[in-house]
Amino acid sequence: MELESPDSTLLPYLAQVNIFAKHVFAGVDYQDLQTDPHSPTQWVGTGPFKLTNFVPAQYVTLTAHKAYHLAAPYIQNWTMNYYGPSRRIK
Repeated sequence: MELESPDSTLLPYLAQVNIFAKHVFAGVDYQDLQTDPHSPTQWVGTGPFKLTNFVPAQYVTLTAHKAYHLAAPYIQNWTMNYYGPSRRIK
């Protein structure tokens, strides 16, 4: 692949892999995933944490997935706060 000019945002786009649960999204066309009513409510993942709470533009709370195949994480609960332009730290 050859780019016309340098693009520092290309690598994250190439590395992104989406996993869609068949039991949730079977029959949903790819172009309709953003507007499908299950997209913001059916949380499906394969990592060491489970999404336990999500408030858009405010925070996300994760809990350790004790049955994770590479062993449960040491951190039991993790809350990540969102500090966007409307919630600047002063």
